[in-house]
Amino acid sequence: MAQIGQPVRRYTIIPLEEPVSPTPEPVTRPLLSKSPNNAPPVTRPSPNPWSSGAEIVPPMIIVVMNRNQNELAKSLKHEGIRVGEIIAHRAWAVIQPRWFRSGDDRLHSVLMRDCIWHPDEPASGDVRTHGIYSFQDVIRSKEDYGYDSGVSGPLLFGKVKIWGEIVEHEAGYRSQFGKIVSLDYGDPELLDKFRKIYGVNQVPDHLHHSLPSP
Repeated sequence: MAQIGQPVRRYTIIPLEEPVSPTPEPVTRPLLSKSPNNAPPVTRPSPNPWSSGAEIVPPMIIVVMNRNQNELAKSLKHEGIRVGEIIAHRAWAVIQPRWFRSGDDRLHSVLMRDCIWHPDEPASGDVRTHGIYSFQDVIRSKEDYGYDSGVSGPLLFGKVKIWGEIVEHEAGYRSQFGKIVSLDYGDPELLDKFRKIYGVNQVPDHLHHSLPSP
């Protein structure tokens, strides 16, 4: 599971160009930057001994940890609505064809492989249970992501725009909505394929034609 630490605050982000569910929470002063205002310094969570090496986190442990984090998140006071967006970092799984499984042309969540990220609509989740996980810092590998060796198959890493109800953790976020904005690290052929599918990291035609010849 993603090592994003304990929940520390809860609020709602409303971007100008993306959909968000209505909320009765009070409105606060709009954001001036892409990250939450006046965020106090936070400390990194210590490495999880259950997810190191070749050990795999037992399902019961994951359930208990999620339940504890969910209860803590519910107890946080909602800090109001902010206008803006947050750019965070995460990974996506590529499903490749095998003997008894067909591949597809969509990226999937890493642990919940049934969760498909579509190019033309945002991914969504309920932050009271899980939501869309992401990190504050750049991640480039499975080791950075904090998953155990039981995660198989190629991963692609990049940036995600998140909004809606946000539960901010010590090292990341759980959000109501998420949308891929760039794919930056991973297998070059897979990056090229999925950048075209999701329309990210693309050089506009007028800039492409103006580039000098090699």
